[in-house]
This record gives sequence, C-alpha cells and structure tokens, in this order.
Amino acid sequence: MERDCFIEIIHCHFAEYPHMQLQDLYKLVYQGAMGSGHAIDSIAAAEKRLSNELNTMGRGCADEKVVERLSLEIARVNLRPFVAYGGDTGALLQSFIRTGSEYCPGTVQLLRAWSTVTGFQNMFDLSEMNSFISMQEAAGFPAVHHSSIYRKLYRPAYRVVCIKELKCLDCV
Repeated sequence: MERDCFIEIIHCHFAEYPHMQLQDLYKLVYQGAMGSGHAIDSIAAAEKRLSNELNTMGRGCADEKVVERLSLEIARVNLRPFVAYGGDTGALLQSFIRTGSEYCPGTVQLLRAWSTVTGFQNMFDLSEMNSFISMQEAAGFPAVHHSSIYRKLYRPAYRVVCIKELKCLDCV
C-alpha cells in the first residue's frame, strides 16, 4: 500500500512537471525522505529567506496547487497559492522549522524511495539514474537545487513540511 501511494505521488509530479530533470527527481525523493532540516541554518536565516522569497517570487501558474505530497509524511506548500488563499506565512515558517527539527530523516528511506522510482518510471535511463545516485551517495547524499530548466519553467517557491503540520495552516 505504501509503495503504491508513493508511486502515485511520483506519477503526479511527472504529470505536473513534465520537464523535470534527474536532479529534480532526486530533490523530490530527497525532500520526501529527509525533510526540511538541511534548509534551516538558524531560525533567523529561515525567516529571512522566506521573507526574501515572498518578496521576489512573482506570479506562478494559474493551476499551481497549494500542497503537493512528496511522500506519505512530507509535503511541499507552494507559496504563491498559499498566500493567495490567505495563508499565514508565520504559521508556515513555524511548521517548516518544526519539521526541520522533529522529522527524523534517513538515507535508508531515501535509497528505498529511489529504488522504487527506478523500478517503474520510464523518463530517465536506468544506468544514468544508478550513476547519479552513486555519485550522491559518495558525496553523503547532499541536498541539491532544482535544475535550471525546472527553475525557469516552474519557478518553484515552497516550504517543505510534515503532513501532520498541515492542520496548523488554515487555508490547506
């Protein structure tokens, strides 16, 4: 059941972002397994980055979803529709920070999710995927940025939070 739900999540992302590159897929899997802790140096820095992003994010796609699941436990909250629907960015920041401090990430989950993705998708070459994950593993599974293609086409602006945190955000 868990594997089937994860496969559905990945299919939705492939449909929503058809120009996703391999590093974008890794970022999705990484965030779903590792949460948001890597993006929080300090509360003040996280608050400043959110403020800067809110001030520079511009307009997005008309059909941008407020919430996109990344795994059974983790989701992205897209800033543009969140703000448009009256979301409290202070509450979102607190949910993001709680996720970063409370969610227990694991490379085992990351590797399991990557293995699942390699087993069903046909967007990327399997040998390229295996080579990519081997390089990430050798580097200690670092967080990566979205590809330039993804950034240009989809203009991502979001925060990663635990699904259980969504109840704290009134508009989702």
